Amino acid sequence: MRIGVLAKLTGTTIAIIRSYETAGLLVCARRRAGFREFGPEALDQAKLILACRSLGWPFSEIRSLMADLNSDRTVQRVRPHLREISEQLRRLELLEEKVASGTLMPPSEDETAELIKFGQFSEQTGLSRGTLDSMINGGLLPCVRRESGYRDFPASAVAHADCVVALRSLSFTIPQTKAALSQPLSTELAEQILAALRQRRISLERLADLLRGLADDPR
Repeated sequence: MRIGVLAKLTGTTIAIIRSYETAGLLVCARRRAGFREFGPEALDQAKLILACRSLGWPFSEIRSLMADLNSDRTVQRVRPHLREISEQLRRLELLEEKVASGTLMPPSEDETAELIKFGQFSEQTGLSRGTLDSMINGGLLPCVRRESGYRDFPASAVAHADCVVALRSLSFTIPQTKAALSQPLSTELAEQILAALRQRRISLERLADLLRGLADDPR
């Protein structure tokens, strides 16, 4: 199919399709009379690229995903991506519940409650130490600093970290995220979060469906 047909079928523009070809994500099967022609597989590939781009994926990450899809063990290679999407959807669901409660502020903690050590917290949240350090230093994640220099976390910080990650995935800046976490939500802000959340959920679910379809494709 010609590039104009591919653009029309995917609901995008010729310029965008051409940018994907230039980035090496789409391969032009042949050129005839000066026109680009793509094979039938380009339609699914273009849909996948568009779904990834709607989530803000860089070309390098999409290129890695497409290499996995072209491997001999496609289903096994796709599973980690599906697990990551599932984890992102879980965080969005938690954020939606918190928004419905009217506040994203962490609850006050019982000072006698057992704290979670830094390493354990990293394992429980699935977040790297570097990511946690960045969140703490940015004032997004509360922790308890011991005189010895160690940092521990209250139990509620696990859900709080999930909310931070979810907000950041919605393109909230650090100052915006900090503001949302530090006071009761206004109606306007709650609606803004929910609108962005629903759009990202749609994009994630679309990407998951495409990945499952491509992994099951016998071609």
